[in-house]
Amino acid sequence: MVPPPLIFLIDSKVCQPCILILPLIANEEMYGVLEFASFRVLEKYEIDYLEKVAENIAAAIGNVRITEQTKILLGEAQQQGEELRANEEEMRQNMEELQSTQEESTRKNQEVESLLEESQRQALIIKEQIAEFDDMLRTKVRFAINHGVLVNHLV
Repeated sequence: MVPPPLIFLIDSKVCQPCILILPLIANEEMYGVLEFASFRVLEKYEIDYLEKVAENIAAAIGNVRITEQTKILLGEAQQQGEELRANEEEMRQNMEELQSTQEESTRKNQEVESLLEESQRQALIIKEQIAEFDDMLRTKVRFAINHGVLVNHLV
């Protein structure tokens, strides 16, 4: 519903107000409206000026919003950067622990290989000693058989 026209008395003169409503639009986005009132009809140059002012106000509001959004995004990016650095540090520590574990495993493997080689060497020596003992025992048994000596009396 449109209200009836207003009439004002100013210095004993009857004045009808002039109202100008301008949208606040910047980059195809509307941020609000401005309402101007005057006790006289506005000139074209005044309306043009107020339209430029409305555009500038809308652009300023848009810039403030963009700045606020940029601050939010920057804060999020900084937080993600900190999280990334923390994760990177944790990964570095994990890699150091893994490398230490690998070095320990390599050292133990070398020890096991060394012990295995020593065991194989000892087994070969024992096998050779058994073979020598077996040869000696066979020689004594043949001697005993050839000379009629009881095997129990051989040393």
